[in-house]
Amino acid sequence: MALKRRFVFVIWCGFSTFAFGGSWSDVSAPVPGWNALVYLIYKVEVTNYCSLTEEKTILGFQQKYKRLIEQYHLDRVVRGGNLIDFARSEAWNLAYKEWDNRGLGGFRGWCKKEASRYRLELEVAE
Repeated sequence: MALKRRFVFVIWCGFSTFAFGGSWSDVSAPVPGWNALVYLIYKVEVTNYCSLTEEKTILGFQQKYKRLIEQYHLDRVVRGGNLIDFARSEAWNLAYKEWDNRGLGGFRGWCKKEASRYRLELEVAE
């Protein structure tokens, strides 16, 4: 079932790329804060893949996410699409490619090192 959902999402991302007329890199160059937003979403996706997401992680992500959106006004429409949606798709694709690149069982070290570090960076201090 999870594989089916992932497949549908991959198809949606591919369609979105086609429908919005090109690559996300066309959007990224002139938009301040774009790379920071993509990297932030990438971090939460990696922690999610590795099953390390906790309530503190989500709360920290939400705070940083809102701060970036407000600071750089990333809630606007560019090239017929919402920047936030573009960033989510880009980050998800980057995380999926990295996970897929690790091979069968190779993602365990990735989860142990990088995802654990990302989780700590995202967590809210109590």
